[in-house]
Amino acid sequence: MKNFNGKRSLINTFAILTLAAGLSGCGLMHDDLDDCAVKPSTRTSVEFVYDYNTRQKDLFADHVGGLTLYVFDKDGRLVGLEERDNRSSGNSLKGAGFKIDLDLQPGDYQLYAVAHGHDGGYDGSLQLPGAKFRRDSFSLGVSADAIRYTLDNAAGEVDLQGLPIDTLWGVRSMQRLSVPEAKEPVEGDVQQPDIEVKATMPMLRLTNHLKITFWQTDFPHAINPRDYDVRIEFPKGNHALDINGNSLGGTTLYRPYAISASERSIDGKNVKCVTADFGTSRISAACGARLVVKNLATGHETRIENIESLLAKGREAYAPNSWSEQEYLDREYEFALDFPLGDTIPKWVQISIGILSWTKRIDNVDL
Repeated sequence: MKNFNGKRSLINTFAILTLAAGLSGCGLMHDDLDDCAVKPSTRTSVEFVYDYNTRQKDLFADHVGGLTLYVFDKDGRLVGLEERDNRSSGNSLKGAGFKIDLDLQPGDYQLYAVAHGHDGGYDGSLQLPGAKFRRDSFSLGVSADAIRYTLDNAAGEVDLQGLPIDTLWGVRSMQRLSVPEAKEPVEGDVQQPDIEVKATMPMLRLTNHLKITFWQTDFPHAINPRDYDVRIEFPKGNHALDINGNSLGGTTLYRPYAISASERSIDGKNVKCVTADFGTSRISAACGARLVVKNLATGHETRIENIESLLAKGREAYAPNSWSEQEYLDREYEFALDFPLGDTIPKWVQISIGILSWTKRIDNVDL
């Protein structure tokens, strides 16, 4: 009797459970009923775009070699980072619509990103010679203000070591990402679709190339690069940047990474010129930078003050866009200035936009 009663008890229990399952509408007893609804999955991703340039095209895949994505919580504390570069297997940034998938708990987040032109990203850029942007050491839990990038310098003087600066990008502004809590379904609920949360990071280039060309008006066929000290001074500094690419101050001085002599036709005459190539950090519309050319033999100096305002005149080549000075300085990254020596302030300066074959002469009364 004990064995029989035990079997009957098990059979009755199974029958009750089976009946309950059939009544719930989850498809155990009737093939024409839907399965029970389950909690939707939540997928988060971040895309990157670099169309903040004078071409107004997305050049991210063409220009960027590696990047670091910083993820902060709603209070601005670092909770994680993701790094990608073109040398890592399966992590190439090439191709349109590059994105990073994130596994985040429900909540509100703040996102920043810093990118490098080197195909090895931040770590790869440090392996080559030349002045580098180095980030301060940090750990999880630090605030965004604690992460900064500093260009190699000695008391504010940047030694480019014969090479241009590896290209650096930041984001135009911090982005917010809100990950919702998916609702747990109850009996009778219709299955809800998975949740997709996306953010787009618009990148801002933080490094520039300046080509400065000058010649002697008194001696148009005799000039030697070794006779000149050429420098660009930023009294308000731009060698230290916060995570958004804003200058943290401190006087900065750049000397050219290359200087050479060449001949060109100027006003119908062949003239021997000196060309100095500079790499600099981000140029602000109110940085008060100056260009100084000193003749080491005579001590004579030619100065051009507030070169950022002079460079910004190049926006006239893109007049229909109505860009502000700062927007143009951030969109453009190849600048060229030509001028004759002979006066403390040159008689005129010519600005060139190579991609458009556009030039404009500015008289010294406007400098």
